[in-house]
Amino acid sequence: MSNDRPRLFLIDGAALAYRAYFAFIRNPLITRKGEHTSAVFGFLNSLFKLLREEKPTHLAVVWDTPKPTFRHELYKEYKATREKMPDDMVPQLYRIKDVLKLLDVPMFEREGYEADDLIGTIARQTSGTGTQAILVTGDKDYMQLVDDNVLILNPKRAGEPSEWLDEAGVKEKFGVPPNLVTDVLALMGDTSDNVPGVGGVGPKTAVKLIVEHGSLAQLYEKLESVEPKGVREKLTRDRDSAFLSHKLVTIDTNVPIEWNLEALKLRPVDLERVEPMFRDLELTRLLEEFRAQGGATREAKETPAGSYRTVNTESELKKVIDAIRKAGTAAVDTETTGLNPHTADLVGICLSWEEGSGVYVPVAHTGDGATHNFAVDKARTQLAPLFADAAVKWPDSAASLWITTRCWRPTCSTRRAVMGSTHWRSMCAITG
Repeated sequence: MSNDRPRLFLIDGAALAYRAYFAFIRNPLITRKGEHTSAVFGFLNSLFKLLREEKPTHLAVVWDTPKPTFRHELYKEYKATREKMPDDMVPQLYRIKDVLKLLDVPMFEREGYEADDLIGTIARQTSGTGTQAILVTGDKDYMQLVDDNVLILNPKRAGEPSEWLDEAGVKEKFGVPPNLVTDVLALMGDTSDNVPGVGGVGPKTAVKLIVEHGSLAQLYEKLESVEPKGVREKLTRDRDSAFLSHKLVTIDTNVPIEWNLEALKLRPVDLERVEPMFRDLELTRLLEEFRAQGGATREAKETPAGSYRTVNTESELKKVIDAIRKAGTAAVDTETTGLNPHTADLVGICLSWEEGSGVYVPVAHTGDGATHNFAVDKARTQLAPLFADAAVKWPDSAASLWITTRCWRPTCSTRRAVMGSTHWRSMCAITG
């Protein structure tokens, strides 16, 4: 959605992380060291997609804290039915925050409040600044915040267009305008947050009651006229629960929090500082994509000049293997059809054993530039003994950045020159 105004994107961090985690629940991403990275990859992939497609001028990620909030004081059973966070997700949240710090992405959290409240407060305070607030979330509770200055962006799965909601969009999707969302939520309750609502009153009935009778307060003022009798009895029985639920679902837009718009402006990112952690997490494809975007606001460094070529024959590959054995150390980068190791197919292999030198071994390219693929079985037969040779050191992530940064960029440029830009932009994952 285009807009000439400055736009502040406020991301519900936990919600996006959870969505990313469960998107990979059947085939979780795990590094060679055994670290789970599904949530990290999914979160950053969504973030970079947002940067690429929406080009926000300002951005912040907002987090919940593990401490009880004012809602727990109102109702001790609030969120009591929620399942415990998966054990392998907890460290991923820390990893996400560490990466965001390296990317200079501002973050907010405050004990006693939920991310909803902080986002609501900041969004409301943008009014009058000339900046539009975009709430990045799929949570229906946020619909109450939408107005002529606040929109919702609900990211969807790959290949699906993102959902944008303005005031008209909220009414069409939820059945009532933003100012009546909390009244409907108070009646229907919320099982995920253990908000009681009115027993036996579901979403359709709740919307119908509010549309016909007005706000929650007006509904109860006209209670004797509510039909059918069964619904009226339910409303009478759970009156206190309804008004309690209204307090629980209402986002607090007056959180005592200090912030200023200038501090949330996207700024240049030191890519050299970011690389080690991305490599440690084996998120090389994301690093390549981020570099291609120029980080947040600047161009990537130029590839250093050197000798980079494509290998298509067994004799050429043998010479490469001999050179690597002589050097005693090398780095490898694989070009694949995807990032999931369970489903991805090999497309090509990049090797570099010294600064300013590298080769590319294409094995399964199609389309532009695909003229001389190396037979994959022959490549495997020749390279397997090399990869298993204990005398050859294969750099391990950030610890050997001196070679990986020098081989990785040139081999990418080799792929780009030999195979064309389409294949160069396809997914790759460094393995050494």
